Amino acid sequence: MKKFAFVNDAAEKEYKDLPQFAQKDFGTSLRAVQDDKKPFLPITLLKGIGAGVIEVNYPDPLR
Repeated sequence: MKKFAFVNDAAEKEYKDLPQFAQKDFGTSLRAVQDDKKPFLPITLLKGIGAGVIEVNYPDPLR
């Protein structure tokens, strides 16, 4: 399984401030990526930051 980590404390706070349904959607997609499966939400590979770094893209607005 691939390791998960927030890029910084601000990113973790933003995640925790999301509604529960959005946290669940993110978590489901992140788990899929960790398990080498297709995520539920679209992702962007951030090759300029480092190998294996992704951004999960959530539809806007959240509500």
